[in-house]
Amino acid sequence: MTRFGLLAIGLVAALAGCAAPAPAVPTEAVPAQDAVAAAAVEHLGAYECEMPEIAEVDMLCGHLTVPLDPADPAGAQIELAVTLSTPAAPRGLMVLLGGGPGGSAIWLVPQVAGLLPEIGGEYQLLALDQRGTGATAPDCPEVQAQTGSSDIRPASQDAVAECAELIADWRPHLASSDVVADLEALRQALGAPTWVLNGTSYGTLTAMRYAMAHPEAVAGLVLDSALPPEGAEPLFLASMQALPAALERACAVTGCASDPVEDLAAVIAAGYDELALFDAIVSTSIIQPTFPGVPEALAAARAGDPSALDELVATTQQASESPLWMFSAATHIATMCLDTPLPWGADVTDPAERRVALDAAVAALAPEDTWPFTTSVAARVATVTACEVWPESLQLPTGLLPDVPVLLLAGEQDLSTPAADAAVLAERFPRGELVVVEMAGHGVQATPTGREALADFLAGVLTE
Repeated sequence: MTRFGLLAIGLVAALAGCAAPAPAVPTEAVPAQDAVAAAAVEHLGAYECEMPEIAEVDMLCGHLTVPLDPADPAGAQIELAVTLSTPAAPRGLMVLLGGGPGGSAIWLVPQVAGLLPEIGGEYQLLALDQRGTGATAPDCPEVQAQTGSSDIRPASQDAVAECAELIADWRPHLASSDVVADLEALRQALGAPTWVLNGTSYGTLTAMRYAMAHPEAVAGLVLDSALPPEGAEPLFLASMQALPAALERACAVTGCASDPVEDLAAVIAAGYDELALFDAIVSTSIIQPTFPGVPEALAAARAGDPSALDELVATTQQASESPLWMFSAATHIATMCLDTPLPWGADVTDPAERRVALDAAVAALAPEDTWPFTTSVAARVATVTACEVWPESLQLPTGLLPDVPVLLLAGEQDLSTPAADAAVLAERFPRGELVVVEMAGHGVQATPTGREALADFLAGVLTE
C-alpha cells in the first residue's frame, strides 16, 4: 500500500474492521423522504438499497449520467454510481470523496454512517464513484497485477504503454477537472445550493479543485491526509524526509534495540532493494504507525538475516492487490499523469526528453534530500516511471484557495501525506485549521482526536 490506495481509499477500511463491500443490493423503490432524495429519485433513478456487509443504513442508490468528454455534452455518455443516505439531516449535505485516484467511493456512505454516527445523524451523506472507478473502471490487467494500488512500486513501462492503448478513449478524460465537472453536475441534479466536501487522501485534491472552481457552492472543507491542490510531489521527497523522525518516534513509544534509521541506511548500502523498502515502510505507516516489527527486521537484515525484511516487503506487495471494482490501477496512472507537476512540465511528449528532465531533477538533489535512501530512488517511483511513457502529461493550474471554513487533519506518523505538508497547506487557506493526530497514520478522522476535531469543526458549518 502506498500514498493513495489500498486500505486508505477514503477512510481507512481497516479502522472500520470490515471486509470489502459487495455491490449495493436493490430492494423496493420507496417514496422520497426529502427534497434531495426526491431529486435523486427523479434525476438519478435512485432506489432503496443496502450494503449489509458494512452497516445497516437507510440509503438510496442511483446513477449520474455525464458525457465522457465534458467539452462534448452530446458525445458518448457514462453512468456513475451514487449513494445517498436518507432521510434529510439537520445540517445539510456532506459529500464523501474517496482516494486513489482510482478507488471506488460509494461504500463510504454506510461506512461513515457506521463509524461516525454523530456525523451521519447531522449530515445527509453522499458519495459518487468518480469516473474510472467502480463500474466504469478501465482495466489494464498487466498494470493491475504488477502495481496494484501502489504508487511507489512501478509497473513495467511496456505494461504502462500497453495500458495507454487499451484505454485510449478514456485516458484524456480522467483528470481532476473532469471529476469536478461531474460533481457540479451532481449538485445541480440534486438541487443542493451548498454542501460540505469531506475528502481523504487524493479526495482532498478533488475537494480543493472543486472549491476553487465553485466556491459559492462550498459550505466547508474537511481535508484528511491532504495533498497540495496543484498535485502530488512526484519524487516523494517529503515522504523520504519525514521517514527518519517517524521511525524515531515509534522507537520512543515501543523501544528499539538499535537505531532503525542507521540500520536502514546500512541495509541499503549493502544492496537491498531500496525502492521495495521505501514502499513497505510508507505502506506500514498508513495503518500501523508504530511500525511493529520493522526496527527488528532492519536490525536483523543488517546483521545478515534479511528473512523478516523479505517477509515485510512480500506482505506489503500482497496487501496492495485490489480487485478492479475497488481500485483501478489504470485510472490511477492516467489521473496522476494528468494532475501531477512532473519534472518535464506539460508540453514535452518525447519519452527521451522526459528522461533527460527527470535525470536533471534527480541530479540536482543533495544526499540529505533523500537520506537514508539514495537520490537515485527518486527516479524509480511509480508515478514518474509510468508518466514517462504515458501519452498525456498535463499540469494543474495554480490559483488562490477559497475563503471557506477548512479543517485539515493529519497523522503525525503518516509517510504517505506527511503532516509537514498539511501545515504548509493550512497557511494557504484564509480560514484553515490544522489538527495533527499524534502517533496516527493515514486517514485519521475516525480516531478519537480526529472525531473530536471533526465534530467541533462541523458544529459551525451549516449548508443551505
